[in-house]
Amino acid sequence: MNTKEIIGRTITDILAWYKTEIGGLDKAEVFIQLDNEKTIIDR
Repeated sequence: MNTKEIIGRTITDILAWYKTEIGGLDKAEVFIQLDNEKTIIDR
């Protein structure tokens, strides 16, 4: 999804899932819900 598609929309929820490892690689996924319907996933 690009910026033009987001303008004028309402962010209704932001969720983050993350995993940390001692001395290892930390990982995270972010989910952004727009207008109570479409969800954007950033990995």
